[in-house]
Amino acid sequence: MAGVSLEPGQTGAAPNQRKRKAPAEAEGEELESVEELEREVADLDRRILEHLRGTATRLSDTAVSRLGALRPPARLGTPLSLPSYRTRV
Repeated sequence: MAGVSLEPGQTGAAPNQRKRKAPAEAEGEELESVEELEREVADLDRRILEHLRGTATRLSDTAVSRLGALRPPARLGTPLSLPSYRTRV
């Protein structure tokens, strides 16, 4: 390449042979990609909510069973008296 002068703006590298996608085609692929990501996020949200519901159910079941274990055992023949929250006038 000795003695060959390049035009202004040329670096001597081979021109890029890759074709660029048409703008409409690239936009369509981007839209599909965004829709796929939205579906994945919605699926993840659903799975997280299901997990939280299951955890909340187990937590409430555990709390009820532990509170029940703290209650003194009922005696046979003795009526169960519950505290009254009504105020007497």
